Amino acid sequence: MRIAFAVAMLVATGRAQERYVEAPARTVPVIDRVDIVVVGGNEGGMAAAWNAARQGARVMLLNETTFLGGEVMTKDRFDELQQGPKPTTEFSKALLRETSASRYPVVAAKLLLEAGVTFLYNTRHGGVLIDDQNRLCGVVTANKAGLQAVIAKVVIDATPAGAVAEAAGARREPWRVETLRVSRPRRAADRKTREMIEQDAPMTALTWAAINRAEHALRETWHTYANPPFAHAMNFVLPAALVGSATWEGAELPKTAKLDLGVLRPAGTERLYVLSSAASVSREAARALMHPVTLSEIGERVGMAALQEARAATLPTPGTVRVKTAAPTADTLPALAIRQLSEAERPYRARQRETVSQARDAIPVWAEYDVVVVGSGPAGHAAAIAAARGGARTLMIEQAGFIGGNVALGIKGFWRGYRHGFNQEWRGKGDPQYARLLREAKVDVWYHSLAMGAVMRGQTVAGVEVATWLGRGVALGKVVIDASGEGDVCAAAGATFFYLNDGDLCLEEASFMGQKRASSGSDGKNTRDRRDLYANSLPADPIDIAGFTMHHVLAARGGGTQNFPMAQIRETRRIKGDWVIDERDVNAGRTYRDVIAVSASAFDPHGFYSSDYSFAGLMPMTKHVRDRDLTVYVPLRAILPAGLENIMAVGRCYSTTHDVQAIMRMNPDVLNLGYAAGHAAALCIKNGTTPRTVDIHALQRHLAEIDILPADKLGELTRDLPPPTDAELRDAAQDPANPTNLLTLARGEQAACQPLRDALARNPTVATAKALCLLGDPAGVPLLTAWIDETPIADGPAYDWEGFLSVPELDGAMWVSAIPRDRRATAALVRKLQQCHAETSFNTLRSVLMALGRIGDPAAAPALAEFLRKPGVRGHRDTGTQPVSVESAQFSRAMIELFAAAALFRCGDSEGLAREILMAYLDDWRGVFVRFAGYTLEGR
Repeated sequence: MRIAFAVAMLVATGRAQERYVEAPARTVPVIDRVDIVVVGGNEGGMAAAWNAARQGARVMLLNETTFLGGEVMTKDRFDELQQGPKPTTEFSKALLRETSASRYPVVAAKLLLEAGVTFLYNTRHGGVLIDDQNRLCGVVTANKAGLQAVIAKVVIDATPAGAVAEAAGARREPWRVETLRVSRPRRAADRKTREMIEQDAPMTALTWAAINRAEHALRETWHTYANPPFAHAMNFVLPAALVGSATWEGAELPKTAKLDLGVLRPAGTERLYVLSSAASVSREAARALMHPVTLSEIGERVGMAALQEARAATLPTPGTVRVKTAAPTADTLPALAIRQLSEAERPYRARQRETVSQARDAIPVWAEYDVVVVGSGPAGHAAAIAAARGGARTLMIEQAGFIGGNVALGIKGFWRGYRHGFNQEWRGKGDPQYARLLREAKVDVWYHSLAMGAVMRGQTVAGVEVATWLGRGVALGKVVIDASGEGDVCAAAGATFFYLNDGDLCLEEASFMGQKRASSGSDGKNTRDRRDLYANSLPADPIDIAGFTMHHVLAARGGGTQNFPMAQIRETRRIKGDWVIDERDVNAGRTYRDVIAVSASAFDPHGFYSSDYSFAGLMPMTKHVRDRDLTVYVPLRAILPAGLENIMAVGRCYSTTHDVQAIMRMNPDVLNLGYAAGHAAALCIKNGTTPRTVDIHALQRHLAEIDILPADKLGELTRDLPPPTDAELRDAAQDPANPTNLLTLARGEQAACQPLRDALARNPTVATAKALCLLGDPAGVPLLTAWIDETPIADGPAYDWEGFLSVPELDGAMWVSAIPRDRRATAALVRKLQQCHAETSFNTLRSVLMALGRIGDPAAAPALAEFLRKPGVRGHRDTGTQPVSVESAQFSRAMIELFAAAALFRCGDSEGLAREILMAYLDDWRGVFVRFAGYTLEGR
């Protein structure tokens, strides 16, 4: 099918490309020093990396997606493998005879790893490095951690347009076309057949806005899953090549072995190759070159040529390398500056890290909108639709090659949730309607655009910096909505956030839908069973780029397939807002004057709980209660990052505790919350306000009109719940064993301590002692620890994703006894620990170990060291070799080892044992473990 169409050019695009935003001077951490760095994971780049590495070169490949195969997988060109040239070389035969879309990326990763190639997923072209002689000596890559550098002797640009080469000084032939022929296969509306869509897209210049208008026009207007085969990107041949050291003008490409590699070496550059349609050949020959087989086999030749050049070159000495920055043709916009994250590809490293300097830079403005939404998951696309419907010119930025977030990754149905309002329109009568609604609202979409910086005017967010295969650019916005999942823009802007629950290693599991899991048989070999990696699966850390890469590789290797392009993540960063919704708010049904959404679900942690309130007996209603939902209200102030203006955070990253987030992350509820944020943004544009000063009554009236808020209850919901009175606290203190009374006391905070002390003096009960400890009052410690001493450890389950929906009494008491950090609790906790071993229930071990670490009493160190030396407690670190390390049976043991080591470290250590264990875990592949170990070693 061929579609011809005309699209109006973005109003601001023409002059926006001439404007710049300042990126202040900074240092950039170095990932590694290598012989060869390949930017881009197409078949040519992979082949070059593979061939050079197996000959002994040190090679790193930087890949945009969370799977390998930039032509076959990314563009769904599997049909073409049955046509055209047949594989003849070792790499092409090993990879390109694999025609199963779910097997292909597994085979590709295996080939690279076996050859010794290091590769990273979800990282983009961010610039180039030069030495003190202005010679190319590596690249900058951009990802969710910020910017990092790879110093290299040779650079191979395998990105779609040769943008790395251009940044290094390569020249491009003049752009002489008005349109660009693009194509993409897709699943037809009947979901059964595939169709090839072609179009002549308006393209008077190679701009990111124009590329994405063409990309979006090829996309489905109906829901489709992103499971393979799925085209994440359109296919095209550039009309303007880079000027090469040699040129081929013939229409027919020479045979692979006879092609002059000078056509892949840009003129005027050194130690640089290009493996894309930017090669200096005729456009007909470029089309032939980009056939996956041909590209792969030419890539093998390039790998050998690059290896020979690398052997003749030397790496620059430390201190002589810097990021290449180009002076802009126009001044930067006044009062604006970009803030970026500054983490490395791993959050902590055992060895000292090298850095390179980046002088003040200027990033081009690619577009300007009223509202910029980052993330296209349920909350993000709902926000974009609402903002656009409200009259705001709206851009939605998506890091991947598909929209829909977890809906496209396999979860399109509703599990519980407040099923009213926008989510009902979204749901339609069958499949989700978001693709059609976005098109009807005229939302612009940028695919393959990773938000990695915030444009700031003081503490006001004024736009987003994105990293793409075309380079880095800025989208200015009067209001920004962060629905990135990780709160990336908020974090870059300087927002306070919670991660791993401030050192508790508590994070909800990540899932791989339909992904078979590996299980360890009695002979130690991996065998497959019928369970998948939906549950009892390791939490993911997408900000640890190296660990996140290995997470996908091992999950796919264990099951033999990669069934979806990326993990489904339930929790990462949670942004601290003007209000943090906690368990007291949930249990009390707290209402707010600025309420904007309703959640109706139940506690579903996919892992363990972490709240002091949950341990004390105030765990919110769990999913085991099936006949009703827990109703929770969301105030506007919970989506406003504290200390920042003109930005809202929605989705799974807004301002809640861990235990509350496990209730409020369900699709129906984040859809409605996203819509509320989007409409609030539109009102801000219309009235010239900020989100903090938005007309809250107009917003609430609209939300009630469309049933996101219940109109018949609006008066009672839009009032702040008052704190408990002194009389209510005195009454509650008489019987804190009653959950309602305990909740009243918890809400009273320090005002409840004196009534509880009085009650303890009159009638000392364990419940009263426990309530005092919950409030941080040590008066309850002696009685509570006496009860702990006399209470035997009960048998309990191993780690299970559904095994944390109640709190055993002893576990709760041990945890709560440590809240006052009173060392009088140490002895009882130590005696309990001495009764434990590697097979004691996970929750009991976690409770006693975390309690001892919280108190930090050196008197506990001998017992903690003794526990660590018991059989089965130590030795669970994995550096990336075992697929079973993503499964709970293995990672839960590593967690216990880490809990014990952290507790010992916080108690002063014992002959360096804790430090030894924690330092070893800095080399574990699992990002959540690296982050926890590093966090502990920093003394936090």
